[in-house]
Amino acid sequence: MIMEEPCFNVLRTREQLGYHVSCTCTNTFGILGFSVTVQTQATKFSAEHVDSRIDAFLEEFGAKLSSMTEEDFSSQVDSLIELKEHKDLILAEEADRNWTEIRDQTYLFDRKKREVESLRKLSKEDIYQWFVSHFKGGKNYKKLSVQVVGSGQFESQTCADVGVDDDSGLGNDNDWQIRPVMVSTNGSKVNCIQSICDFKKTRPKFPVVKIK
Repeated sequence: MIMEEPCFNVLRTREQLGYHVSCTCTNTFGILGFSVTVQTQATKFSAEHVDSRIDAFLEEFGAKLSSMTEEDFSSQVDSLIELKEHKDLILAEEADRNWTEIRDQTYLFDRKKREVESLRKLSKEDIYQWFVSHFKGGKNYKKLSVQVVGSGQFESQTCADVGVDDDSGLGNDNDWQIRPVMVSTNGSKVNCIQSICDFKKTRPKFPVVKIK
């Protein structure tokens, strides 16, 4: 919530990297994450450039968060609490929220109330220390950079033309092809994934976590 406005202002308005710019929290089967997404034109910026500008923005945001006053932070917290305490306007909203708890097997039907209780205990230092530990160089820092590049005439640096496999979700149409882009970041080697299905088989499996 604190990052949403500066993210849009810096990456879209100031640097004009792309029309669609957003940041969001994610919960993928109990694995928590945070993402910044930028959709840009291949004719204007490379994926590597956009990736570097996202990192630069996060560094700038860390400084902004550090200098944020307690008054401003409390105002943000109060706004979020107000949103969470807002009553459901229609029965479908309440039904959807409760059904999500049943579907995910978490059964925390008073989740909003508990979240508000946690927010009231939250300090700016808590948020800042979390950010520092998850930012580049932090003890909990992990980054996945997903770069999807079009296959037009401006994106010719490929390592192979690989047919779409059965597990890609795109079907077996020969017109669709996955073309991994060969990009070397800071001199490090980049390995092209030529079969998404085979690559997933090499990855360790984690148990599904129910976040309560």
